Amino acid sequence: MSRLIIDGYNLLGASTGRGLTGSIEAERKELLERLALYRKQKSGLKITVVFDARGGTTLNRRRESFKGVEVLFAGSSEDADTVIKDFARRFGSGVVVVSSDREIREFVEHCGGVSISSGEFLERLELAEYAALKGLEEEEEEEYREYTRKKGPSKRLPKDRRRKRGVLKKL
Repeated sequence: MSRLIIDGYNLLGASTGRGLTGSIEAERKELLERLALYRKQKSGLKITVVFDARGGTTLNRRRESFKGVEVLFAGSSEDADTVIKDFARRFGSGVVVVSSDREIREFVEHCGGVSISSGEFLERLELAEYAALKGLEEEEEEEYREYTRKKGPSKRLPKDRRRKRGVLKKL
């Protein structure tokens, strides 16, 4: 099973639509509650949310757990981007990273992992919340194919896009 790594403040900024305002602590807790519900629905999915230290005085990374979701605060000498890149190097093709930061996404894909934007992940998160609310079972996504009269391999998506689609289906 893949490991889901989330750029915490990036996702928070995308979810509010106006950046980080108000009580960051309350927004962070609400996001972690949503992710815990998502993790429960997608049994077996390992989720790690990485936050910057934001002026913290701790030199080392701080690790916590919130209802099965691993929460990691970067040390004061590094930022969340560095921590996410470390995960991408370590897990390679077994990692899916959620971030809208182009540099991180390119790095993850260079290491063999899969990356999706915060907006894409928020759509998946909202669909999972809706399904949980309505008690619906997850339906198979219909494969997108552009139908033409041609025959042969030209109908297939490129290998890297097929691999990414397969990984994202498990989310």
